[in-house]
Amino acid sequence: MRDATRGLIILALALSGAGRSTTSMLAQGIYRIEIVVERNEGPNWREIDPRLVLDRDDRLRFRFKSSFDGYLYVTYQSSSGKYDILFPGESQKNRIQANKEYSLPQSAGSFRIADPPGQEIVYFLLSPTELSTSPKAGGSPTIGDRSRAISSSVPRCDDTALRANGSCIDVTAGPKPVNDPATLPSEWAQIPNLRSRGLTLGVEQNTSIISSAESVTAPVVYEVRLSHR
Repeated sequence: MRDATRGLIILALALSGAGRSTTSMLAQGIYRIEIVVERNEGPNWREIDPRLVLDRDDRLRFRFKSSFDGYLYVTYQSSSGKYDILFPGESQKNRIQANKEYSLPQSAGSFRIADPPGQEIVYFLLSPTELSTSPKAGGSPTIGDRSRAISSSVPRCDDTALRANGSCIDVTAGPKPVNDPATLPSEWAQIPNLRSRGLTLGVEQNTSIISSAESVTAPVVYEVRLSHR
């Protein structure tokens, strides 16, 4: 297990197609994160493609695992602009252990997709050391403007990304890097030099994979977009 002080990586999902397979690219990474999106279907939970276009009232949760220790903070922004904290809860610790799987929200929790149509955004912040002030959900004029822009964008199926079963896939969804701190929850935007850094992005059998061969010694952040109609 690598020492946590040598850095963290971030998750983000995308298809990387340039000449090498996703598996061969990920194999070059020193650090690795896996995130699975699950949807409730009656009494069961089923893994889904993170880019799948969802429906109103779908209930979701994440499974999260990393190859290294660290501190995790997760905030959820609905398409209406409302913020909620998915991790940690009020009585929970946010230190994560290498190779241990976590459910987000924890316990038997889940979150529900609601109107208006658009994209929900789940922000993941990881740090090699505990932050002096735990990030909390917040708002700002910048975030408000961004919320309206996202909510007005109705997801569209991409014909080239349709699966064999005809699922509606939105290629703008899934994990993405965050390059502009001004788009983050206001308390997070104040963290110095917070960026998405040196990532290799991929997806394997509905699992979002992020790996990096570079050490990251400062907090890093990324977002997971979930499209719904």
